[in-house]
Amino acid sequence: MNTQQYGRSIVLVIGLLMGITLGAARVEAAKKVSFSGTMILASNESGPTDAQLKKYEGKLRRLFKFKRYRHFGHGGASIEIPGKAAFSLGNGYRMQVDVSPAPKNQIRAGVRWVKGKRNLINTVLVMQKGVPTILGGPSHEGGNLIVILEAN
Repeated sequence: MNTQQYGRSIVLVIGLLMGITLGAARVEAAKKVSFSGTMILASNESGPTDAQLKKYEGKLRRLFKFKRYRHFGHGGASIEIPGKAAFSLGNGYRMQVDVSPAPKNQIRAGVRWVKGKRNLINTVLVMQKGVPTILGGPSHEGGNLIVILEAN
């Protein structure tokens, strides 16, 4: 191998290593967040709170003052940051989430809660992973719908 061929080989190896390094950086930059939404029917009818909502019951009672909280649907999606996704909450309700990074390891989420073509909530939230956000929604069956949205 002469000097010129040796030089080309070194340039080729360096180019390949740079490509691998840049590719790994792109993969690392494409972080994901998992969103879950729990839809609740809050009402003043008597009865216990659903067992799966017990961990939220104290906060729900402080914010909304209803007597009963029933699980009404659940859904979720994994989303690359930045990116968007939609998921069903059940009973014809959907959540559309458009995420981007925010300062201090937070997530900026454009959130639309819809039923059919009707927008129920359209807002932007700055969320911390693992900290639930509670959204009060429309009247339904003598009570109100609520969604607990969580990013992990």
